[in-house]
Amino acid sequence: MTEAEFNELTFKTIFDVSPNAMLVMDYEGKISHANHAAQKLFAYSIPEITGQPVELLFPKPFNDNSSAFNATFKEGAPPVCELTATRKDGTDITVEMHQTHFDSAEGEITLLTFTDITEAAKRDAIVKKQLTELKVAGNYLEQLAYISAHDLKNPIITLDDLTAELLNSKDIKGDDLQILQMQKKVITQMRKTNKGINDILKLRQGLLSRETADNGLMPLGGILANVTDTLRADVENTNATLTINLNGLGEVQFPYFYLQSAFYNLITNAIKYRSPQRNPIITFEAKRLDTQTFHFTITDNGLGFDMESNKNNLFGIFKRFHPKIDGTGLGLHIVKSIVDAYNGEITVNSAVDKGTTFDITLKNPILA
Repeated sequence: MTEAEFNELTFKTIFDVSPNAMLVMDYEGKISHANHAAQKLFAYSIPEITGQPVELLFPKPFNDNSSAFNATFKEGAPPVCELTATRKDGTDITVEMHQTHFDSAEGEITLLTFTDITEAAKRDAIVKKQLTELKVAGNYLEQLAYISAHDLKNPIITLDDLTAELLNSKDIKGDDLQILQMQKKVITQMRKTNKGINDILKLRQGLLSRETADNGLMPLGGILANVTDTLRADVENTNATLTINLNGLGEVQFPYFYLQSAFYNLITNAIKYRSPQRNPIITFEAKRLDTQTFHFTITDNGLGFDMESNKNNLFGIFKRFHPKIDGTGLGLHIVKSIVDAYNGEITVNSAVDKGTTFDITLKNPILA
């Protein structure tokens, strides 16, 4: 059994036994697979639902409105949302939907995970009357996302513990041992993904509340010194050249933690996605556009990517341009979240095997 075949078998097993309702939507918007939890949640048998358009479950939110459907399910849509579903018996339920997009030989497929939050939605309706619409939208969606991440965590831990116990058994040998070792790799990646979800949620919660934001003047050189010290081993091991030009910009008025996180993720990516044909050359440029506006440019000579085919996926969560290189696909999403939270702007220019340039414009957060 190849690793790809084993990964597929592991995914199918987890899919079938998951306590969460799961559907797989093909590139035509039809349901190609459903698990037993989905059968129970929507009251349709698996044969009844297979091959049907996913709108069958959501007649009220969309009602043949293709633009509304695309905004919810297609590439670039929010990864987590709340929808009204209609069961086979005609009763409505409120579900939290989490979606993840994958590419296949036939086209894009989407994994949809549902949690019945009907009772929670009724309770939260009372809260909505007491809060502004913006605050409710932010807090409520974050709360649902935490629930989803938590639901994924427990099965992963259970599977990991069982695999570790089997690996420690003296009775496991040969092919069985190899399969378990491959399974351990899959579980490790699942753990990374789940941790990434929680890290993103914590970041988004902090950005919404601004609890960790210190809006005082920060030494830009000190921020970059922390980043380069953290990455020193990576720079040396890859023979990278990192050039920093501050152009006289000594201090910036922006939350220290978020600015350092943005720079760290971009420089880390420049090292990680380096070309095997040449040593990495990374340049960081800073300049002041006016008294309240700062501009930063990070340029590398790495692998780059095709801008045209990836223009709609640049900052999506778990979006990766080089699957063969280890990573979580969260770095650019984190940077974009920080920039957006402070009404900044980030642009990308890249070409295959020629490198990538990121331009970030930020304003004084008090004005933003």
